Amino acid sequence: MKNYFLIFMSVDYGSPSAFVEKLWEKYESPADKNANLNGKMFESILAAVCIREGILPLFMSAKVAFVPNVIYDLMFYTPKEDPYVGV
Repeated sequence: MKNYFLIFMSVDYGSPSAFVEKLWEKYESPADKNANLNGKMFESILAAVCIREGILPLFMSAKVAFVPNVIYDLMFYTPKEDPYVGV
C-alpha cells in the first residue's frame, strides 16, 4: 500500500491554490466519479493544503456540542484565553 501522506508532502507547489489545482487536476483524470466522491476528494485536498501550510490543529467531519445536528467538513481550533474559564 502506498503511503499517501508522504506523497502529498512531497508535492512541489508555489502557492496553496496551485497545490489545490495540481491535486484536483490529478484527481479529475479518471472517468468514474460522482458528487459524493468529488466532495470528499475536495475536502481531503483542502485538509492536505492546510497541513502543508501549517494550519493546525485541523479536524475533519467534526461535531460540536453547542451546534446540534451539524457535521462540519473541516474545523479548526485556535487556543485562546477563555474569559469564562473558572467562572
